Amino acid sequence: MKIASKTKTTLIRLVCGLFFLLLTAGAILYQRGVFDFTFLPRAEKRPAATLPLVTLPVSTSPAGETTAPADPENNRVRFLSALRAASNVSGVGSGVLEGGAPLSLSYEKLSALRALGAAVSYADYDGDGNMTLCILDNGVILPEDELAELSGLEFYSYAENDTVVPEGRRRIVYTVMPAVRLYMGYLLLDDGATLRLYSTEGGEKLAEFPSCSVVPAMTRDAQDRPLFHRDGDPTRWYFLAPEGTLEESDYEDETENRGLYFDYLPDYGKSDNGAERYAVWVTVTEIVTEAPEETEAPETEEPLPADITPVETAEETPPETEPETPPETDAETAPETAPETPAPIPAEGTVPAETFLDPAEGTGAPETEGETAPPAPETDAETAPETDAETSPETAEETAPETEPETEPETEPETEPETAPETEPAPEPKILEIIERNEPRMAFGASPWYLYTGYKYLHIFGYRGGYACVVYPGGRMAYVDRYDRQAIFRSLFYFNENGRLADSFYAEPVLRDERGMGHYYFDRGYVRVRQLDTDGYYHNDDFLVGSYELLLDEGENRFPIPEGYTLRGYSDGVLLLERGGYYGYYTTEKRWIAQPIYTYAKPFCEGVGILGFEGAVGMIDREGNVLLPFTHTAVTSLSQGAFAAYDPARGWTLYAKVLLPDPPAPPAEEN
Repeated sequence: MKIASKTKTTLIRLVCGLFFLLLTAGAILYQRGVFDFTFLPRAEKRPAATLPLVTLPVSTSPAGETTAPADPENNRVRFLSALRAASNVSGVGSGVLEGGAPLSLSYEKLSALRALGAAVSYADYDGDGNMTLCILDNGVILPEDELAELSGLEFYSYAENDTVVPEGRRRIVYTVMPAVRLYMGYLLLDDGATLRLYSTEGGEKLAEFPSCSVVPAMTRDAQDRPLFHRDGDPTRWYFLAPEGTLEESDYEDETENRGLYFDYLPDYGKSDNGAERYAVWVTVTEIVTEAPEETEAPETEEPLPADITPVETAEETPPETEPETPPETDAETAPETAPETPAPIPAEGTVPAETFLDPAEGTGAPETEGETAPPAPETDAETAPETDAETSPETAEETAPETEPETEPETEPETEPETAPETEPAPEPKILEIIERNEPRMAFGASPWYLYTGYKYLHIFGYRGGYACVVYPGGRMAYVDRYDRQAIFRSLFYFNENGRLADSFYAEPVLRDERGMGHYYFDRGYVRVRQLDTDGYYHNDDFLVGSYELLLDEGENRFPIPEGYTLRGYSDGVLLLERGGYYGYYTTEKRWIAQPIYTYAKPFCEGVGILGFEGAVGMIDREGNVLLPFTHTAVTSLSQGAFAAYDPARGWTLYAKVLLPDPPAPPAEEN
């Protein structure tokens, strides 16, 4: 009976212990955000930061657009001369000229092609004969003016100086912009007084607002609806309801943005393997402190944090004085060496972040060690001969018991009270501010209850080509595969070309509009990354020592960019390269399709590229063939297969890419 009772008690204890462990594990997993309870709400979402409305000086050269030069004829001659000079490169300028003059092309109207079964398409222009450009005749009367004073969303880079890591910002600006714009299926006409929204294809009028009161937000919500800002407030998002009114969206920019903000297609940024993004919000506490005032030792010029001093004194001073020096010399030497030892010895990581020295100059530790090291040998040299000459090994053993009881009560009370006040840490740094903020923690999964990664990332973006971009808390970026294994990641200390020790890693792009195209998602086996090198000698992530734009494949191998050129964009397998203010297109097959002689260019979009030379703007495909002649002064970016172009002789014209029906199969021959 006793055995059975003990067995029963043991089993009960095991079950209780197991239940307690499961309960604890569940609480930890819930706190980390692995799963949720519908009846337990989490922290509220972080409120969006307030972004200012900025009025910029009105100019005729807005960012991202081109205008006609003062002398169009002289510009045309210069452009043609530049094309002829670049004709020695294979594939460059082919089809741009016709008899020494800009190419002239004609286009069918969409209404005529629709009768043949053609339809507007935003698939990449392939140039194999089943896709062409046409004039979009939707019946909308376009304005005569090329430009108007309007408001729009601007992305810019901000940094206090060249040695600070820049950060990307956005704001609503009031400046000169094209009077005709297209935005995610909408046609926007603005004369500076009234903004009218039409459907791009059909031409139906959808809404009308006062000019500058509504601005495209350059992003979509979870239902793929294009979003807008209104009344100069870039922290709230609205969508256009079927009734023609703007309704506020529940879009959360921190967790639902797709990386870049531009006129992208509905499927941009969505995972191609079914993985969805999920987010929880956690409270992060940041303590901002001020360094103590008295941080400099009396005998050195380099500041030394006082909180390191007692650690060095406690670890280094007792082992040197107690075993090697007799008890009689402790009381004499300790007061002399104690104040001098901690001051000159800086430990790694204790130099303030605002002090930057070259690696060759950071040799303070060896020098100070050489100054403080001699006292110990001097003490040994003075005391050791007396002990050896006066006492033999036998007498040393006899005198040791006599000195220990006499010196222990004398030395310990004397050294501890004297050294303790001197080795105590200095006053703690003053707390300036305690900041609490909500941050997202994101994870991939098939549902909120079946996650692939767990909530551990600050930002994540959709899988594309087998890999997804993830951003860790702190801003370092990587690319992971379906099983959350890092495929592309950089955390390396190395000496850069200037001889400075650099902490090198990948980071998000600064300009997150169409100029950042190529980041976040793999395209034809490559992805664009931004490598940052910060000061590695003092571990200061805010001190910039190098920044590079790279194109990497799935194995983290760099694509060989032609020497001297900078990567300004990547999409559709085409690199937008720049050198000295001139742009050109270079493919992943390592050939030029547009020699870098152009003064204006946009990244490829939907299989076409827009580029120009001092106001003469045109369009080419991936083979370098001209789709739109270089007789225009402005061409908008493609928006779901459509775009607008301004020709000084004809004004604004709407164009569209159409997919032609397959030709009927020839009748089978009868036997």
